[in-house]
Amino acid sequence: MAPDFTSAGSNGQISLSDYCGKQNVVLYFMREFSYSFSQKHVAPLKQLYSTLQAHHAEVLVIGGGSRAEAEYLATQLQVPFPVLADADREVYHRYGLEKVMSLWQRSGIIVVDRQGRVSYSHPTTIHKKGGLYGNGIHSDAHHLYSGTGQRCITCPSGH
Repeated sequence: MAPDFTSAGSNGQISLSDYCGKQNVVLYFMREFSYSFSQKHVAPLKQLYSTLQAHHAEVLVIGGGSRAEAEYLATQLQVPFPVLADADREVYHRYGLEKVMSLWQRSGIIVVDRQGRVSYSHPTTIHKKGGLYGNGIHSDAHHLYSGTGQRCITCPSGH
């Protein structure tokens, strides 16, 4: 099972367990709210949001910082999904996203299915060209229904 958590952010207190049995959840862990390169990776999630929602998936962006910083980022980027604060990195630790060489916060995208299981995990340390994690958000979002027998929600072929 995916580790449960409760965090405060742009939409108040949110728990992962709120979605269990109802929706899939795409978790995007940013390095820092202030890290502009990570902020750029929120844009593809914003663009895919209506498609993800149509397929019963919610997006939660999690960043290292305060609730005020989460609220500011959500307002600045005008995102339709919650941005959550994880100032002490407790949620990062629960998902194995530790700092590398005590310097760089590992970021990542994790998909939790309706049953509360991690169905896809892509931690990263260095962002590559081509969008989110090298192959673009499509590559990561493709795995939303991995193993459930459902079609890919982000491509016409549905592979």
